[in-house]
Amino acid sequence: MKLQTKLTALFSALLLLVAGALLLALHAIAGRAAATTAEATLEDAVTSYAGEIEYESGMLRDFRVRHYDDGAYLLTFSADGGELLTGTDIFDIEDIMPDLLENHEPGQVFRALTEEAGVYCYYVWKPASADGRGRMARAASYEPEGGVWVVGVLPEDSMENVMDSVEKLTFIGLPAIVLLAAVGGWAIAGRSLRPLRKITESAREISDGHDLSRRIDLGHGRDEAHELAATFDDMMGRLERSFEAERQFTSDASHELRTPTAVILAECEMAEKTPDDAAAAQESIAEIHRQARKMSELIGKLLSYTRLEQGTRKIDRDELELGGLTEDVCEEQRAVAVRDIEISCQAEPDVYVTGDAALLISLVQNLVTNAVKYGRDGGHVWVRVYRDGPNACVSVRDDGVGIAPDDLDRIWNRFYQADRVRGDDTPGVGLGLSLAQQIARLHGGRITAASRLGFGSEFIFTMPCR
Repeated sequence: MKLQTKLTALFSALLLLVAGALLLALHAIAGRAAATTAEATLEDAVTSYAGEIEYESGMLRDFRVRHYDDGAYLLTFSADGGELLTGTDIFDIEDIMPDLLENHEPGQVFRALTEEAGVYCYYVWKPASADGRGRMARAASYEPEGGVWVVGVLPEDSMENVMDSVEKLTFIGLPAIVLLAAVGGWAIAGRSLRPLRKITESAREISDGHDLSRRIDLGHGRDEAHELAATFDDMMGRLERSFEAERQFTSDASHELRTPTAVILAECEMAEKTPDDAAAAQESIAEIHRQARKMSELIGKLLSYTRLEQGTRKIDRDELELGGLTEDVCEEQRAVAVRDIEISCQAEPDVYVTGDAALLISLVQNLVTNAVKYGRDGGHVWVRVYRDGPNACVSVRDDGVGIAPDDLDRIWNRFYQADRVRGDDTPGVGLGLSLAQQIARLHGGRITAASRLGFGSEFIFTMPCR
């Protein structure tokens, strides 16, 4: 069963339950409403009628007799209730009047069952007072010969007919309302579920056509459907980036590994052809070692870059003293440097940042290593850590070969190497600066570069202080 049909069925069932409960409540209210209406009608009619009755010398005077008032039949009975004095006894009240007087208090509406029909009754005592004008007694005690009983009778049918009409209208109207509500619910459910159908169609098209660039793009909205569509679009974006990164990684790795692999194979073939030449074999082994090391560096940096780019590498956020971290990196580079280049480090105290220690060390290492690599023999590398307003900065400056203006904007691209100024004696994989810039962005910072060809370069890493 489709969701639209299921929602409409559940909505209609709920409406039917509500309608049934409403009918039961209406039926219960109808009985109470009939009794209340009967009480108001009889009390007004009987009170008005009793006010017109007058006595003279203890005797009932002639007055204009009204037998009917607003649906109520009006009667007068003798003190003992056994004799009908005025009115038409169409409901045979006279036969049961003594019993009614004995079992019911005056001034109260009650139901009675006669041979003719069920009726509502209300009666009061009209005493033969001295002034004879409009006073009535509602007490059970009275002078037997000093007044009359004024009785109002209202047939139940007259009240039930009105309530029956209301109930009939309700029975007819409620199903029509439920039907209209069900049709409206079907339309509303269809409109509400339209985004889900669009999501399903987009997912099917993506699955069939392998087009990860497709998006649902429902536009602006705050309901659950728009939130689901936005989440779906975000998920597809992440998948597209993941597949693109995988494709790029495969392409880059296969391209960059081709050269060292070819060199290794060539050196192996040469060593196999000259098994008795120990010097040639040693030279081949050294070259194989260099190329294997280069491959290892390339693969490691490729993996690091891809993990950072895809967010699969967890970024720790620790409090770090950037000066001490940079000094440690410089000390390590002094120990491993193979060129006659002086590395000096000047760090302001208490320059604290929040970041990943391993990533920040890798960033500074890349900058210092590049400065050493492109420096001149007997040259210098100056490293400085300082505050610049709310930011912490690391400056790495050298007096080496520098970078041509045409190359300065492209040094951040993956695998880009300025071969014209670098020379063959400084091998690299072209990922160091790209990786460093990616690390800087993850820490809310950036790296800028300035250089003059033949005079050296300066790289400045900036990120927010703690």
